[in-house]
Amino acid sequence: MTIQPGRYRLRNAASGTYFDNSVKHPNQVHGWSSRPENENQQWEVEPSNQGRYRLRNVQSGRYAHVDRFQDGTRVEAEGQPTDWRLEHHDGAIAIHAGDTPFVIDLDMGRDDDGTSISIWGWHNARQQLWRFESVGGQGGNQQGGYQQSGYAQTSSQQQGGYQQQGGYQQGQQQQPQQQQGYQGPLQAGDYNIRNSYAGTALDLKEAKRDDRTPIIGYQVNNAPNQSWRLINRNSGYALQNVATGTYLGFPLATQIQDGVLISGNQNAVEWQITQSQYGYQIHLAQNPNLVLDLAGGVEDGRPVNGAKVCLWSNKGGENQSWQISPA
Repeated sequence: MTIQPGRYRLRNAASGTYFDNSVKHPNQVHGWSSRPENENQQWEVEPSNQGRYRLRNVQSGRYAHVDRFQDGTRVEAEGQPTDWRLEHHDGAIAIHAGDTPFVIDLDMGRDDDGTSISIWGWHNARQQLWRFESVGGQGGNQQGGYQQSGYAQTSSQQQGGYQQQGGYQQGQQQQPQQQQGYQGPLQAGDYNIRNSYAGTALDLKEAKRDDRTPIIGYQVNNAPNQSWRLINRNSGYALQNVATGTYLGFPLATQIQDGVLISGNQNAVEWQITQSQYGYQIHLAQNPNLVLDLAGGVEDGRPVNGAKVCLWSNKGGENQSWQISPA
């Protein structure tokens, strides 16, 4: 049975919670307990090409989207859609990113409100299955028993031409969508970032997911909260913390000026990266004269743990330069 375009709620087979677009943080998608009257839990299933579908949130108008095809990449709500392949398993649906083996996965199948949703390689886990429940009679199968007509996995994979080499290499069908946007000096991927002057790492304090969590300079320990995922956006990179999925930046409605403290937040800020005599500078895309600056990173010739990271006008100083290396 082929799913019909229409409006659905997506219920996780493991937790019973729903695919939810946060109202407070519009680009965030997470698991949440049932709120059938709320349109942020309702998704328009729209046909794309070659039997693929797009998932558009009814309330926000944003699409379920991933910036790269790699284990642990967060599913977000963005203006740019991702094409999804729907595949029937045990009375529910696995939602594959294009022709890849990566599917939408609810973290550990937890039923806590706010549980993160990412893509992971298919391993037949219940948290990777979703039941499509039609809303108000719109759409097709109430129980999610979907089987894509004319689909054979082998031929589809050959058509997409995927290779997994430290992350998904997209086939011809997917490349135009994922290659758009800012092209900086570094490829998208996971990196460690150290201050050129102090040698300390760009660190999300205590790996907290809360908005406004300070980003500081701290001694290098190679923990996940010191690793940053560079994601190509329209005007720059988004820098996503590997441990939490939150972004390097500042809260919405912040007045942009010298001294703004940098923190981890759900909203993504865009950054441009340029080479400098000491390494790289990280510029605010909306005002490139402002760069990441480590304030008071060295005292009495020794690096300071917990030194603040802020925006500051570009002076070309070593404390405004960073060493960026693959994680």
